[in-house]
Amino acid sequence: MMKNTKTNLAANTAKITGTFALACSLLFSACNKQPAADFSLDKSEYSAGDIVKCDNKSIDAKTYKWTFPDGQTSASQNVDYTLDANTSPGTYAIKLQAISKKGSKTSDATKLFTVKAATGQLTLWTTNSLVSQITVKVDNVTVGTITAYYASNPGCGASGCVTANLGIGTHTISATDGTYSWNGTITIVKDKCSTFQFQ
Repeated sequence: MMKNTKTNLAANTAKITGTFALACSLLFSACNKQPAADFSLDKSEYSAGDIVKCDNKSIDAKTYKWTFPDGQTSASQNVDYTLDANTSPGTYAIKLQAISKKGSKTSDATKLFTVKAATGQLTLWTTNSLVSQITVKVDNVTVGTITAYYASNPGCGASGCVTANLGIGTHTISATDGTYSWNGTITIVKDKCSTFQFQ
């Protein structure tokens, strides 16, 4: 005896279509995950003119947008950002936006860092054995007294000389022992030691 079996084609079609749509949705979701922006800086404090190294640690991101304190932007994955030599001391921020593969999802991260004025060192010395003390001013501010003399340049930080840390750029020098006077200028370079001789 034969049985008639009816198949609900419409229901099966709907089931297949629904399964296919779910699979597509899951596939799309997997290809377009929510990114998580993250990065680190090599230091927390810099001097004006330094290089800030930014190490990208974001996950599930395809593209990136960095925004720096001076308004510059970059799309690189990792960035070395050079601070201007005239950057004012203070606290600054770098922002990273991580963007998903499809471009529809984003995540932001911000790091703060501080900047101090760029400086160099200056040592002032004398070859004049006829004076016992020379009072020295830089930019009309007293920075110390020379109490020893040397036949040749003693180098930075020598005993009996005057050594000062100064901002980069040109400074005026003046000195006196009460009888003689000296005047001049010197240009200070970042992280370098300069010497100034009074004869």
